[in-house]
Amino acid sequence: MTIAVILSAGESSRMESNPKANLLYNDKTFLSNIADIFYKAGLGKIYVVVGKDAELIKKANKDLEVEFLTNKEYKKGQLSSIKVSLEHIPKTCDSIMIHLVDHPLIQKETVKTILTTRKSTNAPVIIPVFKGKRGHPVLFGREVFDDLKRAPMDVGARSVVWKYAKSLHEISTDDQGIVLNINTPELYQKWCEA
Repeated sequence: MTIAVILSAGESSRMESNPKANLLYNDKTFLSNIADIFYKAGLGKIYVVVGKDAELIKKANKDLEVEFLTNKEYKKGQLSSIKVSLEHIPKTCDSIMIHLVDHPLIQKETVKTILTTRKSTNAPVIIPVFKGKRGHPVLFGREVFDDLKRAPMDVGARSVVWKYAKSLHEISTDDQGIVLNINTPELYQKWCEA
């Protein structure tokens, strides 16, 4: 079983403190859109790690079938949220798929390809790539969970990616959504107009 982990604990400072999880796309929040994509791709369990705006995000997404986890140390960065999720995953979890809430435009097929690649290659880390640039979601197999738990906060999950550089698997995709992060009002406005 692969569990999705959506990271939404940041302060959204560049978005003028509006929670990115609650921004709208097709009349649904970013978080709702991402959750829908994961479920349609075949993932049965989704954790959403929240921090500063936990209650605002929960209220705006109260009907979502996700499990919210609170990261009280969200100021330490994304890795702190990943570590919170690792404290809750069941033993039946084969891998986690980490995604960022400000990347709402990923495609279902990208997620499905990552899942099938894990089954066919058993690669410890799987990363989608768009025009030579790595993006999200990133899959981490159970065999690297301890490495994630021990990773230094100032380096983050990249330390695990570097450690498994020779055995990780990259997936080439035409899905621009894997690298398109919408994290400022200007980008959001430009994207909405487009």
